[in-house]
Amino acid sequence: MSNSYGFDFLRSEHTLNEPQKEETKVPSTSFDFPSTQPEGDHADQPGHDKTDLEKQYDVIQFLQAHRSSGCLPPSIIYKSIRVDLSEGGHDESVTKLLLKNARIRIEEIPDPENPSLTIYTFGYQAKFNNVRNRTGLLAQVNSCKNGIRQRDLLDSYEGIQEDIDQLITGGEIIAVLNSEDKDKILFPRGEPFLAELDGHIKVHDGLLEPIIAPTGSNGNSNEMTLDSMRKAQLEKQQYSFIAESDVDPRKQIRRGEAVCIGGQWFRVSSAIREGSLSEQPARAHAPLSVSSRKELSKKNEVEGYYRTFNEHHIPLDHPLEKETVENIRAAREAQTRLQRIAAAQGRAVTGAAGAQLLSSNATAANPETLAAAFVSTASSGSMRRRPNAGRAHLGAHLNAKKAAKQIEEAKKAATDPCLIYSHGKRHGCTLDVRDLYLATRDEIPPPEKEVDIYNLMLKYKLLEPNEPMQRPRMSKKNMNLGEDGKPKKRRYYERKGQRMTNTHLIGTEIGQALAAAAEKQQQGKSVGDGGM
Repeated sequence: MSNSYGFDFLRSEHTLNEPQKEETKVPSTSFDFPSTQPEGDHADQPGHDKTDLEKQYDVIQFLQAHRSSGCLPPSIIYKSIRVDLSEGGHDESVTKLLLKNARIRIEEIPDPENPSLTIYTFGYQAKFNNVRNRTGLLAQVNSCKNGIRQRDLLDSYEGIQEDIDQLITGGEIIAVLNSEDKDKILFPRGEPFLAELDGHIKVHDGLLEPIIAPTGSNGNSNEMTLDSMRKAQLEKQQYSFIAESDVDPRKQIRRGEAVCIGGQWFRVSSAIREGSLSEQPARAHAPLSVSSRKELSKKNEVEGYYRTFNEHHIPLDHPLEKETVENIRAAREAQTRLQRIAAAQGRAVTGAAGAQLLSSNATAANPETLAAAFVSTASSGSMRRRPNAGRAHLGAHLNAKKAAKQIEEAKKAATDPCLIYSHGKRHGCTLDVRDLYLATRDEIPPPEKEVDIYNLMLKYKLLEPNEPMQRPRMSKKNMNLGEDGKPKKRRYYERKGQRMTNTHLIGTEIGQALAAAAEKQQQGKSVGDGGM
């Protein structure tokens, strides 16, 4: 048995010079789970040096690590952690503990070796056993209107912490930090309010291109080739954290807020040094909320952010995925086709729908309505003829066929689903719209009746029926008042072992006054300003 205190040099195989006897080889049974079988002379004694509670802990940890496998028979548990949970086995007392444990699911099934008998199988029982993937996690949070603790979900399945972080980053759920126990409370988001950002999004052209090693003239250039490949790989990695825009994004979004690029959610990078989020100070962490009302700490600006946020670049907190880059590239190609069709049609599509589709500015119009208007404008432009052109023109049928083809191309280009990735998105209104509202809200006359506001909130589903418009203001309880609302009477108690130390005053007028004050205190009466 290996010595856990570091005294392996005391083992016989380290001190004896005699050749050790060759151990008898026993054919091992193929088994997927890792085995923690003890070494040495005590290998046949399962967990001989552990208490029942320690064995129970080992079983729970093993079942939690393999919770995706369901309930496991005692034979598999014994082969892995050397705890015998079979009926009449060495660790039958541990079985009794597991039967009473709320985190263990026990099923009784027929014994595979003897179907006439039954055996217990053991599995890990999470608090929310229905949460097994990201879809189930989101459904569970959405069903808990009053919130759910993050710690209650962490044992549901492997990788749930990463899924929770991604849901918080994208704003699919709302997270609030509990300052008492430092745990996050997760709430359903409800119907999101997303706004497009101005500017067409693009990424570096070499993100999808493989890095090809340059061919050297001789064998001595291998080191230079490796250096150039490392440099190219580093540059490619840096570009995967940056999204480019042809409009200044700083007027519409700030660091730490959520932004959707190519269908993938990010936070605008607030890192002040290279490394993961755990290596950043607390002031450089993005807020849990998807939007913020103020900038991050001024100390970050003094120290300097790691990634630049300027008029053409949006820094991201994690790299772009391959699918995201492909979506952005497809959006650029769709935008190019749309511009080519608009240029071929000339002035017919330069206004209204065409201007909105081709402009870098975001639009609040329905994409389907906008595409239909663009196709209608293109069709009317293609069918327009000169006033002096006769109807019996020899090539009229050719022009009609050409016009139908152009209309079909315009419709296909305007309804390309990849166009939704042309602009970035964020939760809530942009910064410039918010600043405009804050600057002019005093000029808006207040409504005459709160009923109008209440009806509007019901109309836009900001309130549910019979739900109060305003919660009652929380009042701090006055601890100096009793249940009847009257001030509490102060009670004075004599401390144990308390005695008069200024014995030289005994027999004097001051000593008599102190003795009278002590007697009043024992009776619960006030003794004047300051007491004793």
